[in-house]
Amino acid sequence: RQYPGKRILLDGFPRSLENARDFVELCGPPELALHLDCEDTVLLERILARGGKSAREAELAAEEGNVQALANIRSDDNIHTALNRLKTYHKHHRPTMEW
Repeated sequence: RQYPGKRILLDGFPRSLENARDFVELCGPPELALHLDCEDTVLLERILARGGKSAREAELAAEEGNVQALANIRSDDNIHTALNRLKTYHKHHRPTMEW
């Protein structure tokens, strides 16, 4: 509201109906909202593939003693975390699509 004509891009927001309501209260209604839909199985495949790549990168970095590279490896790309992410999405984020 304070910056007419200025636009911003929010990725992965709002994450809940409360976030959406707060956003409208603070900034006004959005001009445009995009939702890229993807099957859960595809998301799981991609997360697990990224996790496999991270595991290989971690092994190489450890062998080379590359501490900085180890700090950038994602340890949460596994089936347990991926399933929890999807469960959270369907419970909290999905309702924002109807809002």
